[in-house]
Amino acid sequence: MKKARENAIGKVTLSMTYEEARDAVDKYLKTNSRRYLDILEKASDVVETIRRGSKGILIADAYTRAKKQGGEEFKDRAKIIHKLIEGRAADANFRIDNIADMVGMTVVVFYPDQINAFIQVFSSEAKKEGLFLDKFSDGKISKIHKDRGYHATHLRIGYKSVDTERLRMEIQVKTMLHDAWGAKTHDLTYKPIGDLDPRLKALMESFGESLQAIEVQSQTLRDSILSRVQLMHSKRRDARLELMSKLTRHRISSPEGSAAYDGLIARIKMDHVHLSTCAARDADLADLLAAIERLEEVGVNAKDRLKLTVALASYRDDGILDPRIDDAIDAWKKEERDEGVAEPIMQVWIESSALYQTNRVSDAIAILRRFLAENPIDERTAVLANNLANYVTEVCLDRPKLDKDAEQEVAALLTGIEPFIDKFERTAYLNTKGAYLVVFGDDSKLDDGLDLIWEASKLLLSSGEAGHGYCELYQAHGWRRKLHL
Repeated sequence: MKKARENAIGKVTLSMTYEEARDAVDKYLKTNSRRYLDILEKASDVVETIRRGSKGILIADAYTRAKKQGGEEFKDRAKIIHKLIEGRAADANFRIDNIADMVGMTVVVFYPDQINAFIQVFSSEAKKEGLFLDKFSDGKISKIHKDRGYHATHLRIGYKSVDTERLRMEIQVKTMLHDAWGAKTHDLTYKPIGDLDPRLKALMESFGESLQAIEVQSQTLRDSILSRVQLMHSKRRDARLELMSKLTRHRISSPEGSAAYDGLIARIKMDHVHLSTCAARDADLADLLAAIERLEEVGVNAKDRLKLTVALASYRDDGILDPRIDDAIDAWKKEERDEGVAEPIMQVWIESSALYQTNRVSDAIAILRRFLAENPIDERTAVLANNLANYVTEVCLDRPKLDKDAEQEVAALLTGIEPFIDKFERTAYLNTKGAYLVVFGDDSKLDDGLDLIWEASKLLLSSGEAGHGYCELYQAHGWRRKLHL
């Protein structure tokens, strides 16, 4: 007859012998192992989907228990038996499926603030697979565990089906340092028989807290770096969008075509926030692209249709419109060939400008380099050489000391351009030369570079021409260098 005993809260329960617990666990696993593995597989698929979608900036690593247990996904059988005995001693209604970590996985993120970001994304994506986040006793879907230096946020995952209604698996979400620390100390703290010496336990917890402090500091450092990067990215974007006002000018003879063109420009500007981030198959984006194609019916030529496509794509940081840009460039080139008005220098200028405006700077540089390798810099090609110098300088904006070849290339281009600076916009040359000095020059050249950029800026402001955004971009970089920010 089973012995009754009083637990810690005074509730009388039935104890369970080791043999009884062992037999119950073996029988349970025989029936439910496949079901647990199905849940684990679904959760792993969701995590992998998130990893791919975040392009490596959210999840540093993800692995299941099998990685550390020689291919075995389930919690150690002896530990399951021990948990069942402990649980039944505390509560006569305790069941094996109350053990939430029969199977589990670890998700490693880079920084502490990404833990909640992962949980939010996982919760949303999990629903698509029939998974859900079960709540803990406090009503929350996550629980922070700290023990013997171990820091992790635990999630309990369930699957909505008749056979798995009560089954749960566990996901542990950790930062990189805590994952490494856990791997290093797991055998030392959990394998020895008996309780850990309180002094060692306190020392381990101290290490864990120190690691957490380092993680928070690394997060602060990341934010400081990103604030600078985002500032320069914002200024790059502003400069390109300002230039679009120049590139989208037109001389469409058809009143209907002119009105339709202007209407689409206005629509792109008005809806740019949505259009810059919407999905590739978004209805508004598809409708706008179709409207650009229909402009041919009202007398708008391929060159002007290309400008509109570039204007739309210039708001996006991804490349989903790259095929559209390529098609529009091909259509424009064909139209010019068919009409017998193709002009090589103008074609190179427009094609490289279109690619640059749509964040394909490397492609734009390649086109200009290829053309200038076959054609010397003269009064006709100087503007292309100036653009190439500008593009290469911008690419090196955040890493000027790493690319001496680029510095030498820009210097050679500027030397080649100088005899012809009166053949194209003076402001373009002044800004490019100033940019070269503030990006590649040593500290003694910063003032000279900033003076040239300031001169270009004043000329642009007085003339009302586009391009002031590029002056601001390089002024910001020059002053950050001067102030050692």
